Amino acid sequence: MKIFVASENPVKIKAVKMAFTKYYIFTKNYIESKIEVIPFKTESGVGHTPSDGTILTGAMNRVHKLKQKGEADYYVGIESGIFFTPNHGANISELGTRTYIESQSGQHGTGTSSMYELPDFVIKQIREGRELGDIIDKISLEDNTKQNGGAIDLFSHHIFNRLDVTYSSVISALIPFMNPELYFK
Repeated sequence: MKIFVASENPVKIKAVKMAFTKYYIFTKNYIESKIEVIPFKTESGVGHTPSDGTILTGAMNRVHKLKQKGEADYYVGIESGIFFTPNHGANISELGTRTYIESQSGQHGTGTSSMYELPDFVIKQIREGRELGDIIDKISLEDNTKQNGGAIDLFSHHIFNRLDVTYSSVISALIPFMNPELYFK
């Protein structure tokens, strides 16, 4: 089983490997399938911290570019961004991850992770053009947090991390493939 991932981020690669392993154990094809996850640096085309509808667009753009790299059984694009939700005159800004998976035959699934609210001072800096990863690195006094625990790791005091969030998004995107008789008629 060959899976192309549109990222060289080790957290995303590990989340895809974990999710597809669980998927193939579920479908009882795991013994027959050696899961090979192949990462590719692929641009999203939506900027470094997309929001709302452009998050899924970024994941889909990554897959469309990824398909030009060669043949695989599945192509996976993962994009994190901010969902802005108006709420009684206030805006709630939540960080979440979207995943788009497309099979070689063109079937697809989308998934969204759990989301959590970001502090206003972080949103202000993002709106000023700073990348979320750089902001979190400065707050946490750590380097390259986006390829480790991520913002969720900092804000949840290490209870939940970026791998958890990304994994849940990938599993959610695999649901149509787990139920082909319902989704791919």
